[in-house]
Amino acid sequence: HTMQQNNSRLTEQEQAAQQGQPAPQQRPLTTALVVAISLVSGGVSAALPKLATAPMERVRVVYQCQNDPHLRRALGPHHSQVSFVDCVLHLVRSEGFLSLWRGVSVSIFRFFPAQVINLAIKDKFSRLFNVRSGNYAAKLIKDILRGAALGAVSLAFVYPLDTLCTRLMCDVAGPPSLEQRHKYSGPWNCLTRTVHDDGFSALYSGFTASVLGMVVYRAAYLGIYDSFSPFLRQSRTLSNSFLASYLFAQFTGLTAGVLSYPLDTLRRRMMIGDYTGTWHALSTIVNEEG
Repeated sequence: HTMQQNNSRLTEQEQAAQQGQPAPQQRPLTTALVVAISLVSGGVSAALPKLATAPMERVRVVYQCQNDPHLRRALGPHHSQVSFVDCVLHLVRSEGFLSLWRGVSVSIFRFFPAQVINLAIKDKFSRLFNVRSGNYAAKLIKDILRGAALGAVSLAFVYPLDTLCTRLMCDVAGPPSLEQRHKYSGPWNCLTRTVHDDGFSALYSGFTASVLGMVVYRAAYLGIYDSFSPFLRQSRTLSNSFLASYLFAQFTGLTAGVLSYPLDTLRRRMMIGDYTGTWHALSTIVNEEG
């Protein structure tokens, strides 16, 4: 009886070994299952930060696009002087508290096709821009081009979602006295009205500025990191400091973000504005607003 209990506890591999048979092999995960697990886990990890920062993101985009005629009417005559708190209060009073998350569903959904495309083409672009030269400048340029090309191809598929998200966030309702309500009732309505009123090409307004922004960001990030990281590694005190590494990473990302921010503003304005091209939008904004 004791031997039977022990045998029942043996694994399939051990029982097969005792009987002189080859142990059954575990089935490897299929590629589709690996991709599905990656998408689900990545989607959850991407959704939580987006949900947490969505209110700040909407206020930021409204600030960037506040000179749009629709926003000017909604925010009132003193729209350029409103503070962060005033903007939040206006959105909550005019649209309700949940309006601070307007457009976040499109932003979260955007992650999934972008992730699939990145997984499909990442290795191909890595081989295409394989760096074998020992020259630092050549490595930096190829790395920048590889990241920009990968980002541009992925962005070409998901850019309409960026446009819809921006238009929904900038669709601000005015105070009750103005009787100005939302232009779009939701993502699908925004898509159909944009294509009907402005044409399919309107979904790609600002695409060039977006690609240039990626190039500037990646060049600044890699340039700063590669220039200063050797000093960090050579220092006995700083090389083992988590705080120093964290602050250095934040400084690098913040500096690259500041340098590329004008191009982000330009693409946001082009997404909702009526401009003939990138240069027209840039010259109009600089001449009229500085």
